[in-house]
Amino acid sequence: CLGDTTYVYGESGFPIETWHWDFDDGDFSLDQYATHMSADTGAYNVVLTITDTIGCSSSLSNTVVVVGVPGVSFTMSDSILCPGSILSLFGTGDSSIAIWYWEFGDGSFSYDQNPIHYYQSGGIYTISLTAIDSMGCSTVVTDDVIVLPGPTADYSYIETSCATVAFTDESTAPPGYNIVEWDWDFDDGFTSTLQNPIHNFTSNVGLYNVTLIVTADSAGFSCTDTITQSVITQILPSVFFIWDPEPTMQGDETNFYGSSGNTIVDWYWDFDDGNFALTQNATHVFTTAGTYNVKLTITDIYGCSNSVIHQVNIVNIPELEY
Repeated sequence: CLGDTTYVYGESGFPIETWHWDFDDGDFSLDQYATHMSADTGAYNVVLTITDTIGCSSSLSNTVVVVGVPGVSFTMSDSILCPGSILSLFGTGDSSIAIWYWEFGDGSFSYDQNPIHYYQSGGIYTISLTAIDSMGCSTVVTDDVIVLPGPTADYSYIETSCATVAFTDESTAPPGYNIVEWDWDFDDGFTSTLQNPIHNFTSNVGLYNVTLIVTADSAGFSCTDTITQSVITQILPSVFFIWDPEPTMQGDETNFYGSSGNTIVDWYWDFDDGNFALTQNATHVFTTAGTYNVKLTITDIYGCSNSVIHQVNIVNIPELEY
């Protein structure tokens, strides 16, 4: 192949005084075992002439064919990118290319013609593409890609009260970069862009996969990093109540029965008429007919509160007719 070294080995059964190689391109050698590199493709008539110790000479020729190497190049989707970003590479070359071999400069490789690659850390990486054709000849082309140093996302949290969590951003940025954006996803349908948010988890789940995405910027170049952690909060206590009779006559007693699947330390009834009660089961007399939004609020042993509201109907005393 063009650019390869050709090795030639002269042999004779006689004592030889001189060895003379003519490589058919103006170059020669006086070594018994010689090397040569042709400057161009073609068929070369290589001649070896030997002279023995008494001055007798002999020659032998062989044809050495030098073939061209495949033409190849590649392009990249980006020359500057962030850690974890997709880098797409596109190899182009002669139709005779049988093997595409990529080395990405980080110890990984690929045999695809058009591979994709992810760099996990910042730095300057030399990408090398070796194209080998059906004759076994190869061409190597290289180019550099710059991977910017990205931020490292991290946070801590503490539950300040039942289902209310204070988050503290502990992300870091490389020298010369500033973190400019914080994007929180609390896994309950709510988000925040504050650096250190306080969030109240209202759904009765207790386990949330909270994600933080931070963006660091340096002179207009920005990169992001993501972290997701499992955040455990106290579960709100379950709360129910029933009552009878329904409806209740104005002036009669309505009996309320509260219940929960948790250990409750406080029961609070709001009867929607300015009156309240602090027992699990309560009795109340409504003096005016109407529909009342009766609310029961409970607090468990962990200080977690929950409430439920039902509409209670109070009807007028029927008038007697004669």
